[in-house]
Amino acid sequence: MPELKRLEGKKVRLAVLYAAAGIGSLVVLALFQEFPPLSVWIPFAAAFAFLEWRSVEVNERLKASPSVMVALVAGVVFGRGSAALGMAALGALGMLNQRDIRERRVLVPIMNFGQYVVTETVTETVMAGSAALVDSALKENMGDAPVCSNCGHMTIRNGSCYVCLTCGDTTGCS
Repeated sequence: MPELKRLEGKKVRLAVLYAAAGIGSLVVLALFQEFPPLSVWIPFAAAFAFLEWRSVEVNERLKASPSVMVALVAGVVFGRGSAALGMAALGALGMLNQRDIRERRVLVPIMNFGQYVVTETVTETVMAGSAALVDSALKENMGDAPVCSNCGHMTIRNGSCYVCLTCGDTTGCS
């Protein structure tokens, strides 16, 4: 019996930690980002919530759902100024599922809330950082690059001339 109480105490502390991390993430994001327009966010929220509600629980710690794809697409659609906050708000919707209600579980949804919100926040932050690196590299390599005269795609700098990554044509380089 003491072992069970100790385990329950650990679960409560973990749930509080996850909840605090999730709330903290949402607060920080709300300070630095704008919320996506509701007309854009609500359809993604509905799809995300529907898929999460229908998720398959593999075990107490893992649910399988295609909702992550909805969140990633939403992040791209929301754009850089509101993607992290919009995705984190979507993540907050994923905290509850049918089994939690049926079994009257309290700690699991609280832990899910924190995990989803923090995961969505980190995912968008990493995606935004990667996009900034790609933008920087493209600006450095493209400069005033012309369009390919052969296929019409953009070219990139290759030494003192330009090469098309689509068809391989060059602007006179050898």
